Amino acid sequence: MEQGVVQKCVAPELKRGKYLCSAHCQIDVAEIKYTVLWKLSETDTADTSVPDTQSPGSDNSSCNEDSNSEPEESTVITHRLPFKVMGTCYSSKYQKALQEAYDYLYEHNRHIFAKLEAEPENPHDTNAIAVYIMSSSDYEKVGYLASELTRFVHPLLKDPTLKVTVKQIRFCTTFLMIGFYLTTDITRTGLWEKSVIKASRKVK
Repeated sequence: MEQGVVQKCVAPELKRGKYLCSAHCQIDVAEIKYTVLWKLSETDTADTSVPDTQSPGSDNSSCNEDSNSEPEESTVITHRLPFKVMGTCYSSKYQKALQEAYDYLYEHNRHIFAKLEAEPENPHDTNAIAVYIMSSSDYEKVGYLASELTRFVHPLLKDPTLKVTVKQIRFCTTFLMIGFYLTTDITRTGLWEKSVIKASRKVK
């Protein structure tokens, strides 16, 4: 059974029944996976629209008694979110690498490695962060992180605990550009910012 937690200020108000969770995320604490439930409402009165996700650790006037508390030194929190890789269909070389990775992953059940590299010399965007994958012999570039998210990832690139993995490779014919698309999971120490959490909700 998957373990979950809710905000401290919400827990005393919970009673047995059915609830709608409209905002959540996943974190790893001491190698144990938890689903964090940020917004709960009873199903008989619930508004089915999904509000903006509240960032874990952000200020909340109704439950700020622990807002300044520090986690125990022995507790290491990691936070994993999906990131869509952009521009995969704009290069035949990217598509060839993704097709090979697709075969390795789904037909041969072999692991695909992934990594990120900054491109300060990129003529279009000096803040660009390229995504590389390796199926057999060497890493090959297959696209870029979304430009609006690179400012959150740049400070983490030199962190040895940053982990990039392949979440999904799929061949899509319903998009404007037919081809292989890639989604990665990026796990960092600490919690992702609110803007990143919000963007991750749109990743399929």
